[in-house]
Amino acid sequence: MTQVSASMCSPTEDDSAMTVIQLAVLEIPPSQAHSGTVIFLHGLGQHAQQWEPIVRTLAAYLPGVKWVLPQSPLLPITMNEGQLRPAWFDVFHLPPCRSCGLWGICTSVASVEQLIHREMQNVDRPSKVVLAGFSQGASLSMVLALTSLHDLGGVASLSGWIPHRKRQGMSHIEPCLPVFWGYGAEDTEIPEDMGEECIRFLKEGLNFSDDKITLKAYDGLGHAVSDQEVEDLAIWLRSTLL
Repeated sequence: MTQVSASMCSPTEDDSAMTVIQLAVLEIPPSQAHSGTVIFLHGLGQHAQQWEPIVRTLAAYLPGVKWVLPQSPLLPITMNEGQLRPAWFDVFHLPPCRSCGLWGICTSVASVEQLIHREMQNVDRPSKVVLAGFSQGASLSMVLALTSLHDLGGVASLSGWIPHRKRQGMSHIEPCLPVFWGYGAEDTEIPEDMGEECIRFLKEGLNFSDDKITLKAYDGLGHAVSDQEVEDLAIWLRSTLL
């Protein structure tokens, strides 16, 4: 059975009806004995296949890790005048505002939770499953990790944020989850001060200690991922999963 936090997915204006959809996935198997799984969520307007080159670079550092890259559904995006785009939830504008709706997020939460549950059947303990994502995928990863009933091994946010409208449902979280938080110092879509505010929320709102958060800023980097960030993420994943 898929486990979903009731506080996350009660009917609200953020979702007309919560449903679980079967997500198409790109899987990259481990090249050695399976020691852990990373579920990586792409960003707005992207396809899972776009991340395959970067994930294969990470896989070279972590030969025992299985990679699962789900593909989001197509949703009408408000900031793009209702154009259908691959997305985990609606976006009104970037940078995201505190009060912006998140239509579709509860369906995405439930659907990715189904993947998490499946992958946890294939590892020796729940802490061997880690969530990661870029931009909107990072935001969904943070929402999932901070509300899930599963005991995940960690969560990595690349150029992401924590939606204000979903923070109330995070008050029950045990502040022991390892977090990797990377961002570009020149990012205008998810600016540096938004990331800093999210880190304050983790520390002051959820009582995360400094040793649970790996914070990395990359000078000269916009809304993208750099080679250095990929290397730093690989190091963090190795310490988290192995």
